[in-house]
Amino acid sequence: WFRIERVILYGGEFLKRDRNGEQESFLLFDVQMDWSVRISLGDNPIITIDPEFPLAVRYKAIGLRFGQRDSSDKFSLRPVFDALRGYTIDVAKSGVIKVADPFGRILRVLAARISKTNPTTFEIDLGMAIDLGVVSIDRAGVRVYLDAPEGQTSIPRPELTALGASVDIKNTLTGRWYLQIGENTIGGEIDLAIAPNDLRVSASLEITQFDDGEGTSITGVYVGISVVLPVGIPLGASGLGIFGFRGIFGMHYERSSAFGINSAVPALAWLEAAEGEPNRLRAPQSNEPLWVPMLDSLAFGLGMLIGTMEGGVLMNLDGTFLLELPGPRILIVMNARILSPPPSVGQLGAGGGILAVIEITREHFLIGIIA
Repeated sequence: WFRIERVILYGGEFLKRDRNGEQESFLLFDVQMDWSVRISLGDNPIITIDPEFPLAVRYKAIGLRFGQRDSSDKFSLRPVFDALRGYTIDVAKSGVIKVADPFGRILRVLAARISKTNPTTFEIDLGMAIDLGVVSIDRAGVRVYLDAPEGQTSIPRPELTALGASVDIKNTLTGRWYLQIGENTIGGEIDLAIAPNDLRVSASLEITQFDDGEGTSITGVYVGISVVLPVGIPLGASGLGIFGFRGIFGMHYERSSAFGINSAVPALAWLEAAEGEPNRLRAPQSNEPLWVPMLDSLAFGLGMLIGTMEGGVLMNLDGTFLLELPGPRILIVMNARILSPPPSVGQLGAGGGILAVIEITREHFLIGIIA
């Protein structure tokens, strides 16, 4: 059922300790094992993981302890695992874990991970296609406890940590929403369109608590919102109109630095991952966080969708001004389109065109463009 495709050794270390006459030595390794899985009932596979995209299990510090545990001369040899360094489980590619039909038609494993805290938990994100009429379930997250919390003897029951759904009421209301609950975080996104008025609203919200390193609990808040109007608001006699607005506020939040590490303009890589929507909480394709908690960081953003009054087809420009503190850091993101209708709120900032960023700090002035 389970097969190790490869073993990767990232490094090792040797530690020796002499404490009050007790001499111990530790030989620890940072090692990863890639697993493929084929669980079958007879000749029919039930759950499979492709060997080309295996399940990666990495232990950061696992090995042997040998020496004297007490003042006696008795020698001991035991396996050890440093729980503080923990271990990770990573699904190499979304949808690699396959479930046999008929469940495979409605169920897809998107991600899996192991917590490094007490108690140890296993979390899995599932992509789903369950149609309940006007409402459909698109995504769900489940947390399973692998051991009991400290001071308790029983293992808690599995928990639902995330749920995503969409609604489609003909000629009335369409939309989608997603809610995720973590150990210290709750957040989600919603995108609604009111059909009679053609008004669309998208909003993101996340609240988290974390330690500042000195024992003080800090609460971080992130809010992002976008609105697309059914008709443009005229800007005098210019022939242009305002077709939408965007707002961003982050307290103890900053843009994630995980995008564009090797890029000359990391902010452009971040915006491209966000598909031109800086108000999003997570990247649409990878589901990686676009905004992450950071002590004493503040972010303010205002945006506008401007187009020609015939409907924005001749020209429309989606731009956002973002101020980040401390720094200060100014980021201006834009998407210009010619002979193309303005996007709906679910595509605000994307949908082709010229994607550009201007980043201004005390140290540098950067411009990045993707045409």
